[in-house]
Amino acid sequence: MTTASHPTPQQITLLVHPLVDSGGYQHVEVGDSGGNVRDFYWTGIGTVGSQLVTPLHALGSAVTSLSVQYPGGVVYVYAATSGGHTDEIYWGNGQGLDQRSVWYRSDTTWNGLSSQIDGSGVQQVFTAIAAGSIYDTHWTGIGTPSTNQVK
Repeated sequence: MTTASHPTPQQITLLVHPLVDSGGYQHVEVGDSGGNVRDFYWTGIGTVGSQLVTPLHALGSAVTSLSVQYPGGVVYVYAATSGGHTDEIYWGNGQGLDQRSVWYRSDTTWNGLSSQIDGSGVQQVFTAIAAGSIYDTHWTGIGTPSTNQVK
């Protein structure tokens, strides 16, 4: 993972509620207008570290919404962009840092999202678009995503 400098206030588009990993580190994910996502982490009142978690490529447009899950020691960050993409970024528990697109619709911009992992391990990302529709993209592990319109 690449260590990243702290973004300027003009670059920050969204903060996500922190998660605490199994090592006791608190994490806050930050998306910026350049399509990058950074992970800020610390323990107690210690020094804050940061890492760029979109090192393979920036997401292509401004990050408009973020959500995070932590099942089985893997951090999953879901990022919606102003270009209509929803991407998954993940690392931890022996899994190297990686990212992939899990949903895209060319006629949408500035989407919002939330995520959950249900009791049987199915990961779900709900993407809300400006037209009022909601899409449920779901998969297990690093499987192939499938999407249904739920509203």
